[in-house]
Amino acid sequence: MLKASVERRYKDSSGEWKSSNSFSRSEIPLAKYCLNKAFEYMVAERTMGDNGDTGE
Repeated sequence: MLKASVERRYKDSSGEWKSSNSFSRSEIPLAKYCLNKAFEYMVAERTMGDNGDTGE
């Protein structure tokens, strides 16, 4: 089963990488774009699987 999750990675003031599941107003369009691309990929993968083609 294909699933998607959204996580934002960033460096804090000391240069250490951090993760967050919250997005600022300006980051939401990019998150939407990424989720849409993930959805398109999942639909394509499912379609290939239904035809017996693994895509390899």
